Amino acid sequence: MSEQSKKEKEHFHLVVGLIFLGVIAFAFIEPFTSAGQLESNTKVAIKECGDGNIKSVTTSSFTCKN
Repeated sequence: MSEQSKKEKEHFHLVVGLIFLGVIAFAFIEPFTSAGQLESNTKVAIKECGDGNIKSVTTSSFTCKN
């Protein structure tokens, strides 16, 4: 194998590794973002209040209409 081919292969592995690390980091951090927390609270509100009976949902809580 030529020296240039080895360097290209190493570069490819580095790029794939960095992409993989980025995906893992995103998957770990995303649930803790505001959007992730809002989505989580919305799902809980639907279960607790019933679909169509939700007054409001925030990143910290939710309120039912009744």
